[in-house]
Amino acid sequence: MPGASLLTARELATIPLSLRTLAKAIADTSKPLKTIATLLLELDCRLGTGNYNGTLGSTLLPLISALLDPSRMPPEPSDSPSSSSTFRDQLLCASRAILVFSSCPASTIRSQTSTLWPTRIWPWLELMDNYDCFPDDCEAACGRCLMLTALYPMVQLPRSPSVKTLFRTPGFATFLVHMWKRIICTWTEYSAKRSSRDRRPERNISPPVLLTPFLQCCFEFTDIVDELVEGAGGMDALAALLFQHIQLIHRDGEALFVDESDLNLALFGECVQSMDVAKNFVDYLGNSKPSAWVALVGTGYFGLAADMFTAFTTSTTNHPPRSVLAAWQYLQHIIGLLPHVDSERLVTAVGRDFVLACRMCGSNVFAQGIQTVEEFAPLDFVLSFVAQATCDYRSLCDMADSLLMALKFDESPKHPSAPAIWTGWSEFKTLIQSRLQLLEEFESKDISSNRACSNIECPLLKVPKSELRKCACCHLALYCSTDCQKSSWKTYGHRSLCHSATPGTKTDHRDARFRFFITLREYQANKTTILLQQLAYIKRTGDTEFCVVMQYTSGRCTPAVVALASKAKIWESHPSVAWEADEGRKELHVVRFHAGGGESREIALALRRSTSAVLEGLVAVAEEIPEGMDVMQLAVTEPVLFERVRALAGLDLVETYEGDANWK
Repeated sequence: MPGASLLTARELATIPLSLRTLAKAIADTSKPLKTIATLLLELDCRLGTGNYNGTLGSTLLPLISALLDPSRMPPEPSDSPSSSSTFRDQLLCASRAILVFSSCPASTIRSQTSTLWPTRIWPWLELMDNYDCFPDDCEAACGRCLMLTALYPMVQLPRSPSVKTLFRTPGFATFLVHMWKRIICTWTEYSAKRSSRDRRPERNISPPVLLTPFLQCCFEFTDIVDELVEGAGGMDALAALLFQHIQLIHRDGEALFVDESDLNLALFGECVQSMDVAKNFVDYLGNSKPSAWVALVGTGYFGLAADMFTAFTTSTTNHPPRSVLAAWQYLQHIIGLLPHVDSERLVTAVGRDFVLACRMCGSNVFAQGIQTVEEFAPLDFVLSFVAQATCDYRSLCDMADSLLMALKFDESPKHPSAPAIWTGWSEFKTLIQSRLQLLEEFESKDISSNRACSNIECPLLKVPKSELRKCACCHLALYCSTDCQKSSWKTYGHRSLCHSATPGTKTDHRDARFRFFITLREYQANKTTILLQQLAYIKRTGDTEFCVVMQYTSGRCTPAVVALASKAKIWESHPSVAWEADEGRKELHVVRFHAGGGESREIALALRRSTSAVLEGLVAVAEEIPEGMDVMQLAVTEPVLFERVRALAGLDLVETYEGDANWK
């Protein structure tokens, strides 16, 4: 005989006929808890397979709310919760009720989470977590995974206020860490028990993938990450957990590149998202806690990143547009790691496969009919990255083979419908040819074998490197004697240079020398133009303290002469080059790389001359130029004066490098 009902007759009448009988049976308080739990699972399955409108959620809310009423919470068990069948059955009913709520239409979840979460859902979850009891006897034999599946829609809905509701709940971060640890530890067993025919195919997602959006949401709240670190047991423990998380997703994703006909695009996107979680973790904590990078490096994270990058670039499948976008996100993420970590495996993988990946993505874009530059914005990113990366000796060496391959690529004849996308490809190939030629010249002349003493006042400008000693701290400055090192430390900011050369920002000697070598070659190619710009500046201002900005945009160098004060910020960051020009024998430079999107990166260089004749000659010529004359047209208006400038351009600079090569 039916007992009391959790629903009134009016509430029951609002439920669709196809579900009314089932809802009535669930609301019958005389039925055993195990039976009610089974009926709730059936209701959840019907919601997932039926075609119900948006009003369904509001009609089921009274039933869900009644099942999750705190007054129904079981008392603390006298013995182990796992041995108390009544306790487990009550928790099982609650977990199934939460699952039913997650199956409601999105509009219901969005509007009702803030009401049900604090008074109905969270108290039950907290109870389950306290007793580590997430009962479940359905096909998915992991109760925590089931709960994670139920919470998943609450953080997936666009602009959902439920995200804030969840993450602002006291204790939720601790709950999330417990969930994370348990799922990572039990995923292998869970995966083995999963049925090949899941009742809810759309929920057939691995738990690590389900966890990813929760972890991404953590970085929207300043206090949550610190709680995660504490709950995980410290920085190293959290880094290890992150690595295991990414590794499991990557392991699931290995099929992406084994059987290309069954490429799982969604899973590749999740791999990208999971790697971003780790990057966000480091970016968030890196400034205040540098140990975040150290901890992540120790897990093997960067080696895994290299493996994924190589796997994608060696796949020959014509990826659909979403896959191309996911690949580009991952590509940019991987490249973003390079300045922060010394991982030979990662650098080698990127250097070997980068251009191949670019071309492959481009070909697949064309195959899918994407024809506008806006839809393939990453090409600008390619040009900017290669222009910067090929200024580093090691990066250029790693990329040499793939760059040579790029020279053989056709530009756009096969894709006449989208010529704008590859407009810059010719410039790209010109840049590649130039850099490879410079690499050959650099290695043949062994530029790094001769250096100058890093003490600015030292007259030794060309000394065999073997006769110089490297600073043990920054690995950048070279000195011919301890006296020169002491002088530079006290007078010219070497102390600040050493302190700024923190782990992750140090530049290898050959990288620094090659970067200078490239800049000097650009300087020599544009030397007459630069001297005319310097002459115009002296004539206009009467000032001989200036700096030359060598700006690279898409690989093309455009020099300009600007006031020294206009670069005050970078001189503050590079105290070792922030001195006044002494007798015209030092010329300050800023090398500026335009990285797209308004972002720029700058380094400071100082060219040292063996004579002050250049600056003195420019001052003398400036005094003879009539007022109001366009100095840049000097070759036409004053050919005699122009020849004097050309003669000054013939005076060589001393090839040396002095300054902090850290990116700023």
